[in-house]
Amino acid sequence: MLNSSPTITYDRKARGGDAWAVPIGIGAGKMAKLGKLPVKLQLEYDYYIVHPNDFGPRHVINFKITPVIPALIKKPLL
Repeated sequence: MLNSSPTITYDRKARGGDAWAVPIGIGAGKMAKLGKLPVKLQLEYDYYIVHPNDFGPRHVINFKITPVIPALIKKPLL
């Protein structure tokens, strides 16, 4: 599974070009089991095309583990 979920941020107190942080990226994910618990594993790389000043992030690597909880509601709501 390929994915992308960039987080675009804006700092209203910053001046000029330092207000925005805009990443583009790509990631991959897979369902797996840790013991009996099903989990979603994701790895994503983001490159910031717009970043705040010289100390803002340029590259970010995210690794996420999301537990998958069985449905608590057995019947459709609608």
